[in-house]
Amino acid sequence: MARPRVSIHIDNQADDAYCVFSTFDAVSGEIDILFENDITYSDLNISLEGRTTVTITNEFGGQTKADETFLKPQGLVDHKFYSPVYQPKPRSAETHPFTFIIPKALPPHSCSHSVRDTLVPYAHTELPPSLGIQPSPSRDERRPDDLSPRTISITYNIAVSFLLHDTHPPRTVSARRKICILPATSSERPPPPFAPSIGPPDHTLERFNPDMAATPFSAQETLRHGVLRKQLGQLSLSAVQPAPLSIHVNEEGGVYPMLTVHAQFESHHSSPPPVLQRMVTSLRATTFFSIFPWTEIPKNPAAVRKQTQSGAYVKSVPLGVSELGSVEWEGVIFPKGMADKRVHEACMQMPVVLPSDRALVPTFHSCLVARSYELRVRVEYRGGLSGNVEVDVPVTVVVG
Repeated sequence: MARPRVSIHIDNQADDAYCVFSTFDAVSGEIDILFENDITYSDLNISLEGRTTVTITNEFGGQTKADETFLKPQGLVDHKFYSPVYQPKPRSAETHPFTFIIPKALPPHSCSHSVRDTLVPYAHTELPPSLGIQPSPSRDERRPDDLSPRTISITYNIAVSFLLHDTHPPRTVSARRKICILPATSSERPPPPFAPSIGPPDHTLERFNPDMAATPFSAQETLRHGVLRKQLGQLSLSAVQPAPLSIHVNEEGGVYPMLTVHAQFESHHSSPPPVLQRMVTSLRATTFFSIFPWTEIPKNPAAVRKQTQSGAYVKSVPLGVSELGSVEWEGVIFPKGMADKRVHEACMQMPVVLPSDRALVPTFHSCLVARSYELRVRVEYRGGLSGNVEVDVPVTVVVG
Protein backbone atom coordinates (compact mmCIF):
# COMPACT_ATOMS: atom_id res chain seq x y z
CA MET A 1 0.00 0.00 0.00
CA ALA A 2 1.39 3.37 -1.05
CA ARG A 3 2.18 5.78 1.74
CA PRO A 4 0.16 9.04 1.65
CA ARG A 5 2.20 11.92 0.27
CA VAL A 6 2.36 14.99 2.51
CA SER A 7 3.48 18.45 1.33
CA ILE A 8 3.88 21.55 3.49
CA HIS A 9 3.48 24.89 1.71
CA ILE A 10 4.16 28.31 3.22
CA ASP A 11 2.26 31.26 1.78
CA ASN A 12 4.16 33.39 -0.76
CA GLN A 13 7.25 31.16 -0.54
CA ALA A 14 8.73 28.63 -2.95
CA ASP A 15 8.65 25.06 -1.70
CA ASP A 16 12.46 24.95 -1.48
CA ALA A 17 12.84 28.40 0.11
CA TYR A 18 14.46 28.75 3.53
CA CYS A 19 11.90 30.96 5.22
CA VAL A 20 12.95 33.42 7.93
CA PHE A 21 10.58 34.80 10.55
CA SER A 22 10.85 37.03 13.59
CA THR A 23 8.77 37.94 16.64
CA PHE A 24 5.00 38.34 15.96
CA ASP A 25 5.36 37.25 12.32
CA ALA A 26 2.54 35.06 11.02
CA VAL A 27 3.59 31.69 9.59
CA SER A 28 0.70 30.58 7.42
CA GLY A 29 0.27 28.03 4.69
CA GLU A 30 -1.36 24.72 3.77
CA ILE A 31 -0.82 21.02 4.32
CA ASP A 32 -1.59 18.93 1.22
CA ILE A 33 -2.14 15.18 1.67
CA LEU A 34 -2.51 12.92 -1.36
CA PHE A 35 -4.06 9.49 -0.76
CA GLU A 36 -3.32 6.82 -3.39
CA ASN A 37 -5.34 4.07 -1.71
CA ASP A 38 -8.46 3.51 0.33
CA ILE A 39 -7.17 4.10 3.86
CA THR A 40 -8.36 5.02 7.32
CA TYR A 41 -6.55 7.54 9.51
CA SER A 42 -7.04 9.64 12.63
CA ASP A 43 -5.31 12.05 15.03
CA LEU A 44 -4.32 14.66 12.47
CA ASN A 45 -1.99 17.13 14.17
CA ILE A 46 -0.29 20.30 12.87
CA SER A 47 2.20 22.12 15.08
CA LEU A 48 5.08 24.58 15.19
CA GLU A 49 7.87 22.66 16.85
CA GLY A 50 10.99 24.12 18.48
CA ARG A 51 13.71 21.68 19.54
CA THR A 52 17.19 21.85 21.05
CA THR A 53 19.70 19.02 20.63
CA VAL A 54 23.07 18.82 22.39
CA THR A 55 25.60 16.01 22.01
CA ILE A 56 28.79 15.84 24.09
CA THR A 57 31.59 13.38 23.34
CA ASN A 58 33.90 12.43 26.19
CA GLU A 59 37.62 11.67 25.97
CA PHE A 60 36.91 7.97 25.46
CA GLY A 61 34.60 8.53 22.49
CA GLY A 62 31.36 7.95 24.36
CA GLN A 63 28.46 10.30 23.66
CA THR A 64 25.80 11.82 25.89
CA LYS A 65 22.80 13.50 24.30
CA ALA A 66 20.08 15.88 25.44
CA ASP A 67 16.99 16.51 23.33
CA GLU A 68 14.43 19.09 24.46
CA THR A 69 11.22 20.19 22.75
CA PHE A 70 10.63 23.66 24.19
CA LEU A 71 7.83 24.81 21.86
CA LYS A 72 4.90 22.92 20.34
CA PRO A 73 1.75 25.00 19.85
CA GLN A 74 -1.01 23.13 18.04
CA GLY A 75 -2.70 24.41 14.91
CA LEU A 76 -6.45 24.36 14.46
CA VAL A 77 -7.79 21.47 12.37
CA ASP A 78 -11.27 21.31 10.82
CA HIS A 79 -13.72 19.86 13.37
CA LYS A 80 -14.64 16.89 11.17
CA PHE A 81 -11.18 15.45 11.69
CA TYR A 82 -11.67 15.21 15.46
CA SER A 83 -13.76 12.08 14.90
CA PRO A 84 -12.04 8.81 15.87
CA VAL A 85 -11.32 7.85 12.27
CA TYR A 86 -11.61 9.34 8.81
CA GLN A 87 -11.71 7.60 5.40
CA PRO A 88 -10.82 9.70 2.37
CA LYS A 89 -11.55 8.39 -1.09
CA PRO A 90 -8.74 6.71 -3.10
CA ARG A 91 -6.63 9.07 -5.23
CA SER A 92 -8.07 12.06 -3.42
CA ALA A 93 -6.31 15.08 -1.93
CA GLU A 94 -6.96 17.06 1.22
CA THR A 95 -5.82 20.58 2.08
CA HIS A 96 -5.54 21.83 5.65
CA PRO A 97 -4.63 25.50 6.24
CA PHE A 98 -2.53 26.54 9.23
CA THR A 99 -1.41 29.78 10.86
CA PHE A 100 1.06 30.28 13.70
CA ILE A 101 2.21 33.54 15.31
CA ILE A 102 5.86 33.65 16.40
CA PRO A 103 5.65 34.42 20.15
CA LYS A 104 7.84 36.96 21.93
CA ALA A 105 8.53 34.49 24.75
CA LEU A 106 8.06 30.91 25.85
CA PRO A 107 5.44 29.94 28.46
CA PRO A 108 6.76 30.08 32.05
CA HIS A 109 6.46 26.32 32.52
CA SER A 110 9.02 25.74 29.74
CA CYS A 111 11.76 26.56 32.30
CA SER A 112 10.93 24.69 35.51
CA HIS A 113 14.36 23.41 36.57
CA SER A 114 16.21 24.53 39.69
CA VAL A 115 18.26 27.74 39.45
CA ARG A 116 20.91 29.61 41.43
CA ASP A 117 20.43 32.93 39.66
CA THR A 118 17.14 34.85 39.62
CA LEU A 119 17.84 35.97 36.04
CA VAL A 120 17.81 32.40 34.71
CA PRO A 121 14.02 31.81 34.40
CA TYR A 122 13.72 35.24 32.82
CA ALA A 123 16.47 34.55 30.26
CA HIS A 124 15.44 30.94 29.56
CA THR A 125 11.91 31.90 28.58
CA GLU A 126 13.15 34.16 25.82
CA LEU A 127 12.52 32.56 22.42
CA PRO A 128 15.92 31.23 21.25
CA PRO A 129 17.05 31.75 17.64
CA SER A 130 17.59 28.97 15.14
CA LEU A 131 21.13 27.69 15.48
CA GLY A 132 22.74 25.85 12.59
CA ILE A 133 22.10 26.87 8.99
CA GLN A 134 21.34 30.60 8.77
CA PRO A 135 19.96 32.78 5.94
CA SER A 136 21.93 35.27 3.89
CA PRO A 137 20.76 38.91 3.81
CA SER A 138 18.83 38.19 0.62
CA ARG A 139 17.07 35.20 2.26
CA ASP A 140 17.63 33.29 -0.99
CA GLU A 141 20.51 31.15 0.18
CA ARG A 142 21.78 29.49 3.33
CA ARG A 143 25.07 29.92 5.12
CA PRO A 144 26.67 27.26 7.33
CA ASP A 145 26.93 28.34 10.95
CA ASP A 146 30.66 27.99 11.61
CA LEU A 147 30.39 29.96 14.88
CA SER A 148 28.82 27.04 16.75
CA PRO A 149 29.78 23.36 16.91
CA ARG A 150 28.01 20.80 14.77
CA THR A 151 27.08 18.83 17.88
CA ILE A 152 24.37 21.33 18.89
CA SER A 153 21.30 22.63 17.10
CA ILE A 154 18.17 24.66 17.70
CA THR A 155 15.58 23.99 15.02
CA TYR A 156 12.04 25.07 14.22
CA ASN A 157 9.70 23.03 12.02
CA ILE A 158 6.16 23.08 10.78
CA ALA A 159 5.24 19.50 11.67
CA VAL A 160 2.25 17.40 10.60
CA SER A 161 1.39 13.86 11.69
CA PHE A 162 -1.54 11.44 11.63
CA LEU A 163 -2.13 7.81 12.56
CA LEU A 164 -2.60 5.34 9.69
CA HIS A 165 -4.92 2.46 10.67
CA ASP A 166 -4.50 0.23 7.60
CA THR A 167 -1.26 -1.31 8.84
CA HIS A 168 -0.55 -3.75 11.61
CA PRO A 169 0.23 -2.27 13.98
CA PRO A 170 -1.04 1.23 13.06
CA ARG A 171 1.81 3.56 12.19
CA THR A 172 2.33 7.30 12.26
CA VAL A 173 2.85 9.28 9.06
CA SER A 174 4.71 12.53 9.60
CA ALA A 175 6.39 15.35 7.67
CA ARG A 176 8.32 18.48 8.61
CA ARG A 177 9.40 21.70 6.97
CA LYS A 178 12.23 23.63 8.60
CA ILE A 179 11.97 27.37 9.09
CA CYS A 180 14.41 29.87 10.58
CA ILE A 181 13.44 32.09 13.52
CA LEU A 182 15.52 35.11 14.56
CA PRO A 183 13.61 36.71 17.46
CA ALA A 184 13.60 40.45 17.91
CA THR A 185 14.64 41.83 21.28
CA SER A 186 11.70 43.13 23.28
CA SER A 187 12.12 46.38 25.18
CA GLU A 188 9.94 44.80 27.86
CA ARG A 189 12.37 41.90 28.25
CA PRO A 190 15.93 43.21 27.85
CA PRO A 191 18.73 40.63 27.86
CA PRO A 192 20.33 40.11 31.27
CA PRO A 193 23.67 41.87 31.74
CA PHE A 194 26.76 39.72 31.71
CA ALA A 195 30.50 40.15 31.17
CA PRO A 196 32.06 36.92 29.89
CA SER A 197 35.68 36.39 30.82
CA ILE A 198 37.74 34.60 28.17
CA GLY A 199 41.06 35.25 29.92
CA PRO A 200 43.94 37.71 29.47
CA PRO A 201 45.72 38.24 26.15
CA ASP A 202 49.07 36.57 25.54
CA HIS A 203 51.20 39.54 26.58
CA THR A 204 51.34 40.77 30.17
CA LEU A 205 48.58 43.22 31.02
CA GLU A 206 47.30 44.61 34.24
CA ARG A 207 43.55 44.46 33.69
CA PHE A 208 41.00 46.60 35.49
CA ASN A 209 43.23 49.57 36.18
CA PRO A 210 42.00 51.24 39.44
CA ASP A 211 42.71 54.67 37.94
CA MET A 212 40.12 53.95 35.23
CA ALA A 213 37.33 52.77 37.50
CA ALA A 214 34.60 54.39 35.38
CA THR A 215 34.54 51.28 33.20
CA PRO A 216 35.68 47.70 33.82
CA PHE A 217 36.61 47.31 30.15
CA SER A 218 40.18 48.54 30.48
CA ALA A 219 43.79 47.38 30.27
CA GLN A 220 47.24 48.86 30.68
CA GLU A 221 50.82 48.13 29.77
CA THR A 222 54.21 49.52 30.76
CA LEU A 223 56.25 50.82 27.82
CA ARG A 224 59.97 50.08 27.97
CA HIS A 225 63.02 50.92 25.88
CA GLY A 226 66.52 49.63 25.32
CA VAL A 227 68.49 46.66 26.54
CA LEU A 228 67.99 47.63 30.18
CA ARG A 229 64.22 47.87 29.58
CA LYS A 230 63.99 51.42 30.87
CA GLN A 231 60.43 52.43 31.70
CA LEU A 232 59.02 55.13 29.44
CA GLY A 233 55.55 55.29 30.94
CA GLN A 234 52.23 53.59 31.41
CA LEU A 235 49.78 53.23 28.51
CA SER A 236 46.16 52.55 29.50
CA LEU A 237 43.06 51.89 27.42
CA SER A 238 39.42 52.04 28.46
CA ALA A 239 36.58 51.17 26.12
CA VAL A 240 32.98 52.35 26.27
CA GLN A 241 30.47 49.55 25.67
CA PRO A 242 28.72 50.35 22.36
CA ALA A 243 25.00 50.17 21.69
CA PRO A 244 23.63 46.74 20.67
CA LEU A 245 24.87 45.50 17.30
CA SER A 246 22.11 44.73 14.79
CA ILE A 247 21.79 41.80 12.43
CA HIS A 248 20.08 42.97 9.22
CA VAL A 249 18.33 39.95 7.73
CA ASN A 250 16.14 41.58 5.09
CA GLU A 251 18.60 44.19 3.94
CA GLU A 252 22.16 45.31 4.43
CA GLY A 253 23.26 48.58 5.93
CA GLY A 254 21.73 50.70 8.62
CA VAL A 255 23.10 52.81 11.44
CA TYR A 256 26.25 51.35 12.93
CA PRO A 257 27.11 51.82 16.62
CA MET A 258 30.34 53.65 17.38
CA LEU A 259 33.08 52.08 19.45
CA THR A 260 34.87 54.66 21.62
CA VAL A 261 38.25 53.90 23.19
CA HIS A 262 40.06 56.32 25.50
CA ALA A 263 43.84 56.14 25.75
CA GLN A 264 45.95 57.59 28.55
CA PHE A 265 49.74 57.74 28.78
CA GLU A 266 51.44 58.56 32.07
CA SER A 267 54.97 59.59 31.18
CA HIS A 268 58.10 58.64 33.11
CA HIS A 269 61.23 60.78 32.80
CA SER A 270 59.40 63.22 30.47
CA SER A 271 59.10 60.58 27.73
CA PRO A 272 56.82 61.54 24.84
CA PRO A 273 53.64 59.47 24.31
CA PRO A 274 53.79 56.61 21.80
CA VAL A 275 52.62 57.01 18.22
CA LEU A 276 49.21 55.35 17.86
CA GLN A 277 49.19 53.44 14.57
CA ARG A 278 45.92 51.56 14.14
CA MET A 279 42.96 50.00 15.96
CA VAL A 280 41.92 46.46 15.00
CA THR A 281 38.61 44.93 16.08
CA SER A 282 37.26 41.41 16.01
CA LEU A 283 34.05 39.80 17.25
CA ARG A 284 34.40 36.77 19.46
CA ALA A 285 31.37 34.47 19.63
CA THR A 286 31.09 32.07 22.56
CA THR A 287 28.54 29.25 22.39
CA PHE A 288 27.87 27.55 25.71
CA PHE A 289 26.13 24.16 25.75
CA SER A 290 25.19 21.53 28.30
CA ILE A 291 23.19 18.30 28.52
CA PHE A 292 21.70 19.55 31.80
CA PRO A 293 19.88 22.88 32.21
CA TRP A 294 22.04 25.83 33.23
CA THR A 295 21.36 26.95 36.79
CA GLU A 296 23.33 30.18 36.22
CA ILE A 297 24.16 32.43 33.28
CA PRO A 298 27.43 30.95 31.91
CA LYS A 299 30.23 33.48 31.59
CA ASN A 300 33.63 31.80 31.69
CA PRO A 301 34.42 29.29 28.90
CA ALA A 302 37.52 27.97 30.68
CA ALA A 303 35.50 27.08 33.78
CA VAL A 304 32.69 25.54 31.70
CA ARG A 305 35.14 23.29 29.80
CA LYS A 306 36.28 21.73 33.09
CA GLN A 307 32.82 20.24 33.54
CA THR A 308 32.22 16.89 31.85
CA GLN A 309 28.57 17.56 31.00
CA SER A 310 29.01 20.96 29.34
CA GLY A 311 31.27 22.79 26.91
CA ALA A 312 32.09 26.12 25.29
CA TYR A 313 32.96 26.82 21.67
CA VAL A 314 34.80 30.09 20.99
CA LYS A 315 35.47 31.56 17.57
CA SER A 316 36.57 35.01 16.40
CA VAL A 317 35.57 36.95 13.30
CA PRO A 318 37.62 39.94 12.07
CA LEU A 319 35.61 43.15 11.83
CA GLY A 320 37.69 46.13 10.80
CA VAL A 321 40.84 48.22 10.97
CA SER A 322 41.03 51.95 11.66
CA GLU A 323 44.21 53.89 10.95
CA LEU A 324 45.08 56.26 13.82
CA GLY A 325 47.50 58.59 12.06
CA SER A 326 45.22 61.58 12.65
CA VAL A 327 44.72 60.93 16.38
CA GLU A 328 46.62 63.41 18.51
CA TRP A 329 47.57 63.32 22.17
CA GLU A 330 46.51 66.15 24.45
CA GLY A 331 48.33 67.02 27.64
CA VAL A 332 46.39 67.00 30.91
CA ILE A 333 46.88 70.00 33.19
CA PHE A 334 47.02 69.06 36.88
CA PRO A 335 46.53 71.39 39.87
CA LYS A 336 49.42 72.62 41.98
CA GLY A 337 51.11 69.90 43.97
CA MET A 338 50.88 67.45 41.05
CA ALA A 339 52.96 69.38 38.56
CA ASP A 340 55.47 66.55 38.30
CA LYS A 341 52.84 64.23 36.85
CA ARG A 342 52.83 64.27 33.02
CA VAL A 343 49.75 62.66 31.49
CA HIS A 344 48.51 62.65 27.90
CA GLU A 345 45.08 61.57 26.66
CA ALA A 346 43.61 60.62 23.28
CA CYS A 347 40.23 59.41 22.03
CA MET A 348 39.65 56.94 19.19
CA GLN A 349 36.39 55.98 17.50
CA MET A 350 35.31 53.58 14.77
CA PRO A 351 31.97 52.13 13.61
CA VAL A 352 31.25 48.51 14.44
CA VAL A 353 29.98 46.75 11.31
CA LEU A 354 28.94 43.11 11.56
CA PRO A 355 30.06 40.91 8.66
CA SER A 356 27.31 39.99 6.20
CA ASP A 357 28.95 36.70 5.20
CA ARG A 358 28.81 35.05 8.63
CA ALA A 359 25.92 33.24 10.28
CA LEU A 360 25.27 35.42 13.31
CA VAL A 361 22.40 34.98 15.75
CA PRO A 362 21.24 37.36 18.48
CA THR A 363 22.58 37.06 22.01
CA PHE A 364 20.51 34.53 23.97
CA HIS A 365 20.48 32.22 26.98
CA SER A 366 18.29 29.11 26.91
CA CYS A 367 18.07 26.06 29.16
CA LEU A 368 20.74 24.09 27.28
CA VAL A 369 22.47 26.50 24.87
CA ALA A 370 23.61 30.13 25.08
CA ARG A 371 25.46 32.56 22.81
CA SER A 372 27.37 35.64 23.97
CA TYR A 373 29.71 38.05 22.20
CA GLU A 374 32.76 40.17 22.96
CA LEU A 375 34.64 42.77 20.98
CA ARG A 376 38.39 42.29 21.09
CA VAL A 377 39.96 45.72 20.54
CA ARG A 378 43.69 45.90 19.79
CA VAL A 379 45.49 49.25 19.61
CA GLU A 380 48.91 49.08 17.99
CA TYR A 381 51.54 51.69 18.79
CA ARG A 382 55.16 52.64 18.15
CA GLY A 383 57.22 54.09 20.98
CA GLY A 384 60.36 52.65 22.51
CA LEU A 385 59.50 49.10 21.45
CA SER A 386 56.52 48.61 19.15
CA GLY A 387 53.63 46.74 20.67
CA ASN A 388 49.91 46.66 21.26
CA VAL A 389 47.35 46.76 24.03
CA GLU A 390 44.15 44.71 23.94
CA VAL A 391 40.87 45.18 25.75
CA ASP A 392 37.73 43.02 25.64
CA VAL A 393 34.26 44.58 25.60
CA PRO A 394 31.06 42.50 26.02
CA VAL A 395 28.43 43.42 23.44
CA THR A 396 24.85 42.45 22.75
CA VAL A 397 23.77 41.36 19.26
CA VAL A 398 20.12 41.85 18.30
CA VAL A 399 17.95 41.51 15.20
CA GLY A 400 17.58 44.91 13.53
